[in-house]
Formats: sequence, C-alpha cells, structure tokens
Amino acid sequence: MDRRPERDSPNGSGMDLEEQGSLDGDGAGFGVAIPDQRSALRQLGGQIYRAGRPLIAIFVIWEIIGRAFGMSPLLLPRLADIADAFASGITSGILFQHIGLTLFRLFTGFAIGGTVGIVMGIISGRVKAVADWTVPLAALFLPIPSLAFAPLLILWFGLGNFPVIVLVALASSMPVFMNCYTGTLTVDPVQVNAAQSMGASGRSLFWKVILPGSLPHVLGGIRVGFARGWRAVIAGEFIAASGFGLGWFIFTSKNFLQTANVLVGIILIGVVGLLVEKILWERIERKTVVKWGMVENVDRRARQRI
Repeated sequence: MDRRPERDSPNGSGMDLEEQGSLDGDGAGFGVAIPDQRSALRQLGGQIYRAGRPLIAIFVIWEIIGRAFGMSPLLLPRLADIADAFASGITSGILFQHIGLTLFRLFTGFAIGGTVGIVMGIISGRVKAVADWTVPLAALFLPIPSLAFAPLLILWFGLGNFPVIVLVALASSMPVFMNCYTGTLTVDPVQVNAAQSMGASGRSLFWKVILPGSLPHVLGGIRVGFARGWRAVIAGEFIAASGFGLGWFIFTSKNFLQTANVLVGIILIGVVGLLVEKILWERIERKTVVKWGMVENVDRRARQRI
C-alpha cells in the first residue's frame, strides 16, 4: 500500500506551523499572527516614512529661507516658534477643544447631507419621474462654492453652530447625490432581471442587488462629499462660528498677528483630515468593496509601483 511521505517540518511533527496551529489552538496561533503584525507595522512605518519625507523637506526649506533672508517671525515664524505654539496649545488643552468642536460640526452636517444625498440619489436612479426634478437641481447647485451660501445662512440663522452645520450639509450632499445616482444607473440590468425572475422585489432587490452593485460609487461619493464638507466647515468657521473651532482659531490668531498659531491650525487641518481618511474611510473601503473584489486596493497598487 502506498503511503504519503511525511513532509519535513521545523518541529519534526510532519506538519507545518499553520496546521499545528489549527490543532493546538491559541498557543500555536502566535506563530502565524506575529509575522502578520510585523508586516502591518512595517507597512505603516513605510507609509509614515514616505509621507514624512516631503514634510521634512518643506520644514527645512522653510527654516533656511527664514534665516537666509532675515524674514520677520510675524511673516515667517521659525520652526521653534511653531513647535512652542503647538506645545502650548496641547498642554493647555485648547487645541483639543478646537478640534472637537470642528469635528462635531463636520460629522453632524455630513450625517445630514450624506443621508439626504444617498437616499435621493438612489431614489432618483430608480424612479425617472423623481430624477427629472432632482438631477437638474443638483447639476445647478454642484458648481456653486458652498461658501457662497454663508452670507445667506448668517442672515437667516445668525452666528454659531447651526449655520456652519447647514453649510457642511449643503456642501457634502451634492457630490454624494450625484455619485449615488450614477452608481444606481450603472448596476448591471442583467443582475436586476435575474433577481426579479427569482422572486426578488422591493426591499430584497434593493439590499441584495441595487446597493451592492452601486456601492463603489456610493463610497466614492461619500469620500468626496466628506472632503467638501471638511473644507466647508473650516471656511464656515472663519465667518459664522463663535467661540471654538479650527477655522475660528486660525481667523482670530490672524487678527492678533499670531502667525505661529495660524500655521499650527493649518497643519492640524491637514493632519486631522488625513487621519479621518486613513482610519475611517480607507478601512470601510477595505472591508467592503476591496474585500469583495469590486475595486482594487489603491495602497497595494501604489506599493507595486514603488
């Protein structure tokens, strides 16, 4: 009788680490998990390094220009002044208050605008009579900068959180609507007809065919809408907010000639926006459309090019 030859293995048991891990349980699982964790850490370190190189170059050039041409610190603060302003804001907790209130206005307005954009976009993609009204309006309002509505919102609602939240909702709803509308139209009609022939209709057709088929466009619209809402909340805080917020912090620092604080606010806008993109939207994308094979992972494609 033929016998399968035992495979050589480092532990001499005739099975590799993954098989032994499946038998031994958690104890052998460390042999598989640790390389994955190390690989993830190496990838994160590589991303931080690649993102940090141009920033370091900008900081070095900034410092050289300031010292070589004798620029006034009011116009071109030294890196030490910017670091001191940042450390002072962190230790006092004032920067966390500004960031927190800005994110509250942003996510509240985006939740309203994004929900309206998703619902109306999908309905317009499925019902032509609704699209005849909503699509021309969206095409009209989409090119208008959201800041153009700020004076009208201040006139109607005064200063404070509410006009900024409404401004974010207006800015984010249009791209979300257009992407959801386009995504619904691009769902393969063969899949829709096949699902209907098997008895799917109404809610089941939406959840099992329409929404999964349009999800790449929906997520793309959400990311674009969030980016426009992020710009709108900062611009709205310049002129409509009171008390706290990154935009309000930058604007008041300018009035008091605190240029280092202005630059701290600008840097924080970029850092917070990048963190939200990496932690929230890219994670959602990886766990949905990338995992399901509907789109290719952009990070993986970028690493292959490098």
